[in-house]
Amino acid sequence: MPVGAHATVEGEGLRLVGMVADLSGDPLIRGEASGPLRASDPPEAAALGILLAEDLLARGAGPILDRVRAFLRAQAGRGTRPPAGGSADAAGNGTPA
Repeated sequence: MPVGAHATVEGEGLRLVGMVADLSGDPLIRGEASGPLRASDPPEAAALGILLAEDLLARGAGPILDRVRAFLRAQAGRGTRPPAGGSADAAGNGTPA
């Protein structure tokens, strides 16, 4: 699944960067969310992740993920999948990472 996320602690805050891409790499939707980091409140960090996910979905990540899921279901039905870390074109030809 062509999705990624990265979290960094910056001072007293947490910064999340996430992305969703089509199997071809285009389109690629990237977003960020930041907020205070409190060790006593882990749900606050989870809420940042939800905020980022909702932002990506609002900007078009849902249809991209639907296409990727459909492709993977079709490949699973044929007993093939793209190589781990690689991608596949519409014909199911995998390319290494």
